[in-house]
Amino acid sequence: MKRNIFWLVVLSTLCAWGLSTAQDSRSTARDGHTCSNATLRGNYAFRTDGTVIPAGTRRVVLGRVTFDGNGLLRNVATVNDNGIVSTGVTSVQVYQINADCTGTTDNGGGAFIVKADGSEFYFMRTSGNVVNQGVGTRITEGR
Repeated sequence: MKRNIFWLVVLSTLCAWGLSTAQDSRSTARDGHTCSNATLRGNYAFRTDGTVIPAGTRRVVLGRVTFDGNGLLRNVATVNDNGIVSTGVTSVQVYQINADCTGTTDNGGGAFIVKADGSEFYFMRTSGNVVNQGVGTRITEGR
């Protein structure tokens, strides 16, 4: 079971990365943009789907994350952990976006792929006993 979940996460991440990279490379080549922490700025709606290991139970999250454009993010979310729902779950994290539009968070194993225009990001987290992946879409611009 664990092995299947691992390979599912790897395959899903590679697919998302491939789609994102193909779109971003055309955009970057055409308009000369590169990514940085400032690429993610404003409020984003996000959702994740994941698995709690070793139980194999499902964890789904829906929330809003605010990126300050300088490397700090704050989020508030509703978490459904195998039917147990928690609302108002918050966190503050440090993020780093590289020029190639990949990035990380300080939240144990968080990895990003960002569209060059900052409109969307894809991510995966493999910390503790949770493996999850998701997507975030900009809902308001940052100032």
